[in-house]
Amino acid sequence: MNEPAPEAVRSESTPQGALTPEALEELLGDPNDPANPYGFAAAVDRDEHDAFPTELCRALVDAGFHLNYLPKEWGGGFESFDRSLTLVRAAARRDVNVMPGTMFSIIAATCLQLHGREDQRERVAAILRRGGAVAFALTEADHGSELLANDVELADGVLRGEKWLVGNGRCAEALYVVARTGPRGPGAFSALLLDEPQMSDSRLVRMPAPRIGGMRGIDLARIGFDALPVPESALVGTAGEGLEVAVKAQQAVRLMSMAARSA
Repeated sequence: MNEPAPEAVRSESTPQGALTPEALEELLGDPNDPANPYGFAAAVDRDEHDAFPTELCRALVDAGFHLNYLPKEWGGGFESFDRSLTLVRAAARRDVNVMPGTMFSIIAATCLQLHGREDQRERVAAILRRGGAVAFALTEADHGSELLANDVELADGVLRGEKWLVGNGRCAEALYVVARTGPRGPGAFSALLLDEPQMSDSRLVRMPAPRIGGMRGIDLARIGFDALPVPESALVGTAGEGLEVAVKAQQAVRLMSMAARSA
């Protein structure tokens, strides 16, 4: 049985002009007010209780914050990394968990921009515009950063193995997975986009990841594939390019993460 997922933060938000750090500050109120649910005291309390900043993330999504990394052709508001970094820094100083809470999908979205089909991009864009999540599954507990040793495998249309530390893995509506499809080397990995009906299949098992330090209370998951059938249409790009595209896409999230860390 799949673990119950935390409630996903959703909104039917559409771009409503250029969001600015000043507008965010006004929206979120005085950070030093101990009664402010978006203030510093509330963030400390959430951290002590490993609580996810649901209210704060919902307020940000309602304001269109989550659109600042989506390209305009996807219905987003991305203009430049400078602008996006400034917005992330303004929000993350309230609670660093807003970065993963509202923007974990940036890696999967960037991968789809690089090599996804038009229909795959449209499905993912629709999820992200309304504030939903698309998870990115690359690493495995037994191999860590040794990506060439990963052994989650797609063979004969069936996916087996387990990914871990999957951001927003329990509330995601879709999942971008890098899986082994060949014997060895960087070209042995392909990318898959799992959507319905795979996401609701009992053979895709979502479990909480082990408790971590640092950013606490965020949705990190272990995702197991118990002989999950995967259609050929789930392949993203061409076979063998999954690892290369995943590494390229992570350059974008590293930029955004720098802003959160320096907040």
